[in-house]
Amino acid sequence: MKRDGFTLIEVALVMVIVGLLLAGASSLLLIYLKETQIRTTEQRIDAVNDAMQLFLSLNGRYPCPARADVLPDSAEFGVEVADCATNGAVSGTAEVTGVLNSFPVSIGAVPTRSLSLPDEYIADAWGGRFTLAVTERMTDAATFNRLEGAIDVVDSYGNPVVNPPPVGGVRNVDNGYAHYVIVSHGRNGEGAVPIGGGAATACPGGTLEEENCDRDDAMFVRTLLFSEGANSMDDIVSVRTASPHGWNVPAGAVVAFNLPSCPLGWVEHVEARGRTIVGMTGAAPYTLGERGGEEAVELELDVSNVGLQLETLSFPASGAITHDVAITDSTVDEEHENRPPYLALTYCEKSS
Repeated sequence: MKRDGFTLIEVALVMVIVGLLLAGASSLLLIYLKETQIRTTEQRIDAVNDAMQLFLSLNGRYPCPARADVLPDSAEFGVEVADCATNGAVSGTAEVTGVLNSFPVSIGAVPTRSLSLPDEYIADAWGGRFTLAVTERMTDAATFNRLEGAIDVVDSYGNPVVNPPPVGGVRNVDNGYAHYVIVSHGRNGEGAVPIGGGAATACPGGTLEEENCDRDDAMFVRTLLFSEGANSMDDIVSVRTASPHGWNVPAGAVVAFNLPSCPLGWVEHVEARGRTIVGMTGAAPYTLGERGGEEAVELELDVSNVGLQLETLSFPASGAITHDVAITDSTVDEEHENRPPYLALTYCEKSS
């Protein structure tokens, strides 16, 4: 019996078609995997940023970086180094000079355990540890000032990304620079320490990525212009800075700061010294500038047989005001504490 079969040409055509389909599917799969890795890395950076802000809210400061040279499961893995603002660089970290008032900047790894994050969040989706650079003054609650970040971030052409000037204007540093910067060294991993430990991969010279891994200054590059080859750039950089920008506040404006002294670019507004606002929980003494002497004040408030009486107030030249304030209910003849809580503020005038 005669049986028909496939010719070699038909088989070849089928193989070519299948190959094209597989090639297309492989390309789509690679694109999907790449997008997934970028998305995972960005999600981890967002989680680190949220944890850093929570840490700041609880402690009044940012954490120091962790050592980048320790192995997983070691006692120092993902734990902030002790007092980087005092001790400077320790093994696995670097200390560089910041661009604002030469304030030091500490560079190391993300302190995931100090931030209560999973250990794997110390690295990006490609297995390279994030680089964390923090203004050291902001790792100490006593010197924390949201306007004194010392890290500069520019784009691929050297234009400032942090605190840029208004169009046609001059850059103003009243708001400081970046508080901290988080860097993923991208798919090529150049300059990153592997999550498993060991030495960092070579930091490429002469490329945009060099500023993000050389650890010799407080300058970083963030750009959407990714490239490969000799001038490769696939880093993902997150920046935390103060806002709004200082140049939006006109000279002569008076603003109340919850700070012990006026920030850079501001001078104390003496006329408002000692002013307070109500609303904070817990009573606290406050200072009334240079005012002194005594005043006797008595007020009567007739609301349902309740009389409000203020006894003699003593206003010393400095220090806390001591006084007795009470509400007397004439019906039940009871005394109730009526000392409102205060938040002592520093009133500052924009100098330029």
